[in-house]
Amino acid sequence: MNSIEGVLEIRTGDEVGKLSYGTGQIPFVRTSDISNWEVKLEPKHGLSEEIYQKFSSKQDVRENDILMVKDGTYLIGTCALVTNYDTKIVYQSHLYKIRVLKEEILSPFILLAALSSRPVIEQIQSKRFTQDIIDTLGKRINELVIPIPKDCTIVDHIHSIVKKSIDDRVKSRELARHAKVALIEGL
Repeated sequence: MNSIEGVLEIRTGDEVGKLSYGTGQIPFVRTSDISNWEVKLEPKHGLSEEIYQKFSSKQDVRENDILMVKDGTYLIGTCALVTNYDTKIVYQSHLYKIRVLKEEILSPFILLAALSSRPVIEQIQSKRFTQDIIDTLGKRINELVIPIPKDCTIVDHIHSIVKKSIDDRVKSRELARHAKVALIEGL
């Protein structure tokens, strides 16, 4: 765990082992399950309630946490915002969980936009290194300089845009999920 000046907390996930895959319906979120600021609706691997309980208090996933790809190749730096529909998950060790501890200082929506901005992506690409056979950002995440506008009007505008984007995606995703259930129930 790392806490940056009491504003951010950064943790990494856990590995559950391949024998745990397919034991239940609780998503095991891997790097390939993160894209376009969201956690995929149906990740490849589901875990049992028992396995989830083993990791849930340690991982402590909450709404508005940010999951960021830590290890891999082209996905390093890719981010997703955890919504209220995504909190019952286990996330793998190749992901960071970034939590804003003081939202009065930094909005998770602003942080999400900043982490996805060209200057930060360029920093991530220049700071990643090879560890064994896989590229990683590792602890160098702490070296990132995050661009945050000083103008409150701009901050409020960006916050609104990102929040609307996330809210619209959640609505769309939940409508799709409802349609699948309704179809089966209607048979």
